[in-house]
Order: sequence, then C-alpha cells, then structure tokens
Amino acid sequence: MLNKNLWNSLSDLKQIKSYPELPCPYCGNHKLKLDLSTFQYKNLTGSVLKNYNEKYNFKKVQQTFANSDESTFIKLLTGTFAVIDVLSHTPVQFTAFFQCDICSSSVASLGLAKVQKNKEKLDLSTDMEIKVLSFNPPIPIFELQESTPESINNELLHVFNYFHSDISSSGSKLRRAIEHLCFELGCNHKNLHRNIQELSKQYPQEAKWLESLKLVGNEATHSGGVSEKDIIDSLQILEVILDIFRRNEIEPLINQTALLLENKYTKTSQVA
Repeated sequence: MLNKNLWNSLSDLKQIKSYPELPCPYCGNHKLKLDLSTFQYKNLTGSVLKNYNEKYNFKKVQQTFANSDESTFIKLLTGTFAVIDVLSHTPVQFTAFFQCDICSSSVASLGLAKVQKNKEKLDLSTDMEIKVLSFNPPIPIFELQESTPESINNELLHVFNYFHSDISSSGSKLRRAIEHLCFELGCNHKNLHRNIQELSKQYPQEAKWLESLKLVGNEATHSGGVSEKDIIDSLQILEVILDIFRRNEIEPLINQTALLLENKYTKTSQVA
C-alpha cells in the first residue's frame, strides 16, 4: 500500500542524511538509496535561480504572513530566519544515482539543493538539503500490478514522475489514468462524467471515489490549484480502485474453487 508519510515528506527540501530509502522500480524492494559517490552539483543561475528563490527561500515567510493567527513577533522572527537561511546557503542543481541494495540496479536523478556557505570541508550528508525533481526510470509511488491494463500503468508512471516537479501535470495525468480506467472497463463515452456514471451501475463505491478524483484532475488541468498532498491522497484512493482488475482476473478461479468445495461438502453432508 502507498506510504503517505514517505511521499509527503519529499515535497520539500530534505537533508541528505535523512533522505529515506525508496521502492526500487526494478525489484520492488524499498532498498533504493542515494549513492553519494555519484553526487555532482553546480550553482544555479538565471531564471532557474529566480524560480528556486521564489519557491524555497521565501516559502516560509509567505506562509507565515498569510496566517492571520500568528503574532507579529512570530511573523518577524520567521522572516528573519528565512533571510539568514538565504545568506548562509547557496542554491545548486545536482545529478546523482540511487542504487538498490537488493538487485544493485541504478536510478538516475536530478534536482535542486541548497548547500552551506563558507565551510572549509563540506559533509554532503549534513551540509546539503535536496529536492529531487526527476527520477529515471520513474519511482513507483505505489506498486503497479500486472493485472492493471498497460494503458493505465503508463499514465501512472507519468503521474509518479511529474509529482516531484510539476504537480499540475501530475494531476492532469491522473485524470488521463481515470479515463483509461473507464475505457478498460467498457465505458466508452467521450465524456468522463458519463463514463463514471455508467461505471456506477456495476461498481457504485468505486465510481463515487472516481468522482472525487475527477475533481482533482480537473483542478490540476484547468486551474493548477492542486497540492502534493492532494496527489498523494488521490493515488491512495486510486490504488484501491485498481483492485477491480485483480478481482476480475482471479474471480473465475475463486468461483471454481468455491464451487468444488461446495460440491464436496454438500455430498458429504448428504451422506451423513
């Protein structure tokens, strides 16, 4: 099952020494670790530096001053710490590989980071905070099942990878995954709302959940007001909905096995 705490923790800069082990896209084990020996970085410049400053350096200031419940002293204190943070750290871009302890496969990554200034000798594990923007191949936020149609899994891989850098695109791809889900279950209207309504005849609870996910996808596609938490919450729901395909795949075998048991013990009880 999807680990919400893990993925929500990666939505912001994170100290390297506390960066968690991730699920390996090759073997599925949660033993994918950052290989510091492959870590390379360079200073940010131009528009990339501007975007970094807008997103990270003054994020806490904006959040605090937007909260009317905070006292003026707390707001000023938080703003001061943010300025100190800007003066004491250098924003950089990095590339690095993650390696699985189980299967030894590697995953490439790139992202943004901040590194402490004016240190004679840097310890990357403690003196740098990173935010991965892309993994290649994508890291599965939840395990993709072979029973799920390929068209859905392909869209989910985009959802997973965009989650780290472009939440609006991640939400848009989530909507595409829902569209493919409806098509794979025989609902072929051009309108997603009508497809979900048709799906509700056979899967009423799942259709109700899909209506909520559709709203998230619409917001991401048209307004861009979706957060990382919204995407993780949506994927947690979608993972459960996708169990439809596993159930559909195994139900004939389960029905056959249940019938054999029923026949066996019905005959036994009749003899007794």
